Amino acid sequence: MEKLVERYSVLANSASCASGAWRFSPGQARLIIKELPLTFEELENANFSSKLLKHDELSSVVEMVDFENDWDCCKIQANFIEGGLLLCISILHIAMDGAAITRVIQDMARYTCDNRGPVVKMSPATLDRSRLSRSSSIPDITKMPAFLILNEAFDFTSRVKGSISSTMYRLKNESVNQLKSDCSKGLPPDCPFISSHDAVCALLFRQKIKARVKAGIITPTDRVQYSFPVECRRTIHPPLPSDFIGNAVIFTATPFLLVEDLLKPEGLSLAAAAIRQGIKDVDADFIDNAIAVMRSLKDPKTLNYYGAIHGKTTGIASTSYKGFVMPNDWHPAIGEYQLMRLLHGGFGDGMFVVMPVRDSGWEVIVTLDEVAMDVFEDEQWNKYTIKIEV
Repeated sequence: MEKLVERYSVLANSASCASGAWRFSPGQARLIIKELPLTFEELENANFSSKLLKHDELSSVVEMVDFENDWDCCKIQANFIEGGLLLCISILHIAMDGAAITRVIQDMARYTCDNRGPVVKMSPATLDRSRLSRSSSIPDITKMPAFLILNEAFDFTSRVKGSISSTMYRLKNESVNQLKSDCSKGLPPDCPFISSHDAVCALLFRQKIKARVKAGIITPTDRVQYSFPVECRRTIHPPLPSDFIGNAVIFTATPFLLVEDLLKPEGLSLAAAAIRQGIKDVDADFIDNAIAVMRSLKDPKTLNYYGAIHGKTTGIASTSYKGFVMPNDWHPAIGEYQLMRLLHGGFGDGMFVVMPVRDSGWEVIVTLDEVAMDVFEDEQWNKYTIKIEV
């Protein structure tokens, strides 16, 4: 941990927000050590069920942060169990995005396994966030489809409250290939191709919409959108340093789609094409305008994420800047890990995440209101996926 702080000095900072501005101050990274009445064999027999990975036991992070007071940027909790160790690394998202956090975890694994080599400190450029505050655009909120401006901030915690249910499914490689082929059959002329990731997200988004219609949560005449984050280190002009440490992710979304169109047989291709177009729309001008909009607001808290306000008509993914092949450079350091899991209860209604599985496809975690989750599966969904009992 000491070596991590030497390399990533922001981990030893505290963060607070006053008058809409974030401030990072000298602080300290924290290491908490606990023993838990759990065995590795018990976890393995349960297929490492997320129900056994409860955040209030494995981490020392409260559900909500009071950002007006200083808050540690990094807390690491070492949970010793019989036959193993559950290491929970918690990094404040304001300080780093998923791409940077991934590098931190990789380095921590390397330092843990081999602490003989010298630590290479990050250059000042990798910690310089000033580029993210400069823009030449005239601010236009209509070009940010995932956001809207409200006079009052919205409490995002409402998205994780209530009777929600999460279920895991696996897509084998051959199923992913078949799904991509099926999605590609009805693509419009202005969308010549889609990725496998587009296809999987289209299936997930459309299936959630179908389930919400069956459950009476939305109707065929409603309009819905799919929202996702985009990592913009190389998109912004000029590009950020490749080893930039910070938060260089912005949410965007598809155009609004009519539910009854998504329910048609060609709805899968419609969703996939909309997702691909949403990705293509994020260019240097998109990022420049987003910075301009955020700089133009007297109170930054008035910029609200559309999916938080209108959760029932939004599908949210947290996947676009992650890799979808198991990264080989992690395995020797971490110990040949086999599966990825999220802590129990960490997602809200309408969210999903896609995770790679070694040599055998992908896994997805789906979270919905319980009444929608009860009617989520159908013949088309089961054509591509296998439910995982965890």
